[in-house]
Amino acid sequence: MKKYATYFMLLLLIMSNKMYSQEALRIVTGKIIDLDSQEQLTDVKITLYNGAQDSIAASVVNSQGFYFFELEKIDNTYRVKAEAKGYTTAEVAVKFISGNPTSRINFGLNRFQKPKTITEKKSMKLDPIYFDSNSSYLNNQNKQDLAKIASILQVNPTMRIEVRAHADTRGDNEYNNWMSDRRARRAAEWLINEGRIDSNRIIVRDFGKALPAKDCPPGQKCPETVHEGNRRCEFIVL
Repeated sequence: MKKYATYFMLLLLIMSNKMYSQEALRIVTGKIIDLDSQEQLTDVKITLYNGAQDSIAASVVNSQGFYFFELEKIDNTYRVKAEAKGYTTAEVAVKFISGNPTSRINFGLNRFQKPKTITEKKSMKLDPIYFDSNSSYLNNQNKQDLAKIASILQVNPTMRIEVRAHADTRGDNEYNNWMSDRRARRAAEWLINEGRIDSNRIIVRDFGKALPAKDCPPGQKCPETVHEGNRRCEFIVL
């Protein structure tokens, strides 16, 4: 009798461990599409980060445009990043709903817009302006640089520009997108109001931290000079 009781206890232990393992397992999955065409993308690298911003897994989407991760060790915070050649990078937080072991995160990626080539004998380059940390306000140097750009636009009445604003790689996507949008709009408003440039000649775009001029990988402590170089507005002649 004791022998059967021992077997029964072992069986219960094995089953409970299996059930615990299944309960502890978490799945992160989703699909990737082109935002313009709505077509599924396949050549996309997906990276999973833990709460310390360490890369813990990487994958490439399958032929149907889906990616899949299984998580055995459950952390409180995860982030998923999608990267594809010719597209802006996207990154979002992973959230699990109570009672649901699967988190579905779909990405829509924007294709890079290449600036048109200037077909002139002498190509015109407009210098970028840089911002203080967590600020979209224009300092005196910014205004001097914008005045030079306004002068160029005034003597070239058919010229149009695109103001592209960027943030450094710290902080989350939502905040950096908001900050870069404010930077782009402040620069454009100065050119319109103070530089007397028609608003139809200026296009505003914000990129958040998607296109850093100086690379600073997630979780890595970078010199302040790197972050300063990423907080910028670029002016592209169209």
